[in-house]
Parts: sequence; C-alpha cells; structure tokens
Amino acid sequence: MTDADQPDRRRDLLALCTEAKRLARAEKEVGKVACLIDGPDLWIASVSAYNVVLDLPASRLQHGCRDFQGQVRERHLCKHIAALLLAIDEEVAVQVLERVVDPAGDWHLEAMAARGFGKS
Repeated sequence: MTDADQPDRRRDLLALCTEAKRLARAEKEVGKVACLIDGPDLWIASVSAYNVVLDLPASRLQHGCRDFQGQVRERHLCKHIAALLLAIDEEVAVQVLERVVDPAGDWHLEAMAARGFGKS
C-alpha cells in the first residue's frame, strides 16, 4: 500500500469534531495560518486574523471566533482551529484530535478574545 492509499487519520478525526462544510473551509484557510510560535509543544497562531493557542503540556486549545464559542460546549471545532491542525505536523495533530474526540479526554477547549495579535 502506498502513502496515497493510506487513510488520512487527521481528516478522519477532524470529521468527528467538525462538519464537512467547516472542514472544507478549513482546507482553504491553511494558507492563512501564521504562527508566532511554531511548536514543538506550543503553537500561537493567527488564522485569518483570529487567535489560536495550542498548548500541549497544558492540554489546552484556546480560540475565540463566534463559531467556536457556539461549538465549544459540544467539543466541536471551527474552521480556524481545523486549519491550524491541518497546518502543523500530522502526528501532533492526530495526538491532539484523539484526545479531543475521546469523551473521557482531558483536553481543555476554551473560548477567548477573538482578535488580538493577528492582522485585522
């Protein structure tokens, strides 16, 4: 089996925590991901001028767009977070997503101020 034949675990996991339309929009946003801090265990990024913080040691994902604020209680992700997870290392993204989709997972999804360090 070639790499092209392998299932895309990251996209499969994203499909469990975001709608197909949001995921399609996220794929278009990947080019708009600008990281101020780019790993290996902390990402602070601007995605279309919206802040996203991914902190592995704290098991925390912070973001603040209106879509995410409405989805956070259900542990669903918006296109901005999905775009960041598509832009970073696949192994890291899969590790995060497996914990987000796990009902017993210890990942913290937190709404925060929507804009700040990105371009307006």
